Formats: sequence, C-alpha cells, structure tokens
Amino acid sequence: MRTSIIALTLIEAAIAACSERPHADVGVPAAHNAGAPAVNALEGAAVDAPILGLAGAVWADPNNTGYVTGYTYKGQYHPGAPSGYDPAKHAVVPPR
Repeated sequence: MRTSIIALTLIEAAIAACSERPHADVGVPAAHNAGAPAVNALEGAAVDAPILGLAGAVWADPNNTGYVTGYTYKGQYHPGAPSGYDPAKHAVVPPR
C-alpha cells in the first residue's frame, strides 16, 4: 500500500511539472533552455522543410541543436534567412 501511494505521488508530480512548462515553438529556444543556439533561431521554421519561393532550398540545423539557424541551397549552408524572406508569409517573395 505504501509503495502505491509513493508511486502515485511521483506520477502526479511528474504530470504537474509537465503542465507547468509550456512547449517551445519550433525553432525558438525556450527561456529555460540552457542549450540555446549562439546564432538566432528562425521562428516557425522546421528542419529540412522546403522554403517557399526558393526552389531546392530547405531550412537547416547544421549543429544538430534542434534549432533552425539557416538554410541549405544548392548543397551549401547559409546562416540566417534567405534574401527576400518574409516571415509573415513564411516564403521568399520577389521584390516589388
């Protein structure tokens, strides 16, 4: 009986801890995350997802940190977002 009570208490504590820490958005380091990248992560970008408006380009995480810090285009890594990238549209838009 005592073992069951201890087990239930530990499970409740684990569930409470999970619900108190919100999940970080993809590509955005949470404030409590000690492994935040040195280069700014790109908000809303997923690793290996294609970049709309730039055929053949994909978002990249060259250091395997879990954060997108640039993109790969024609086999070469480029830090940051591509030129003409509009974060509101999540795409590269041509200049007007």
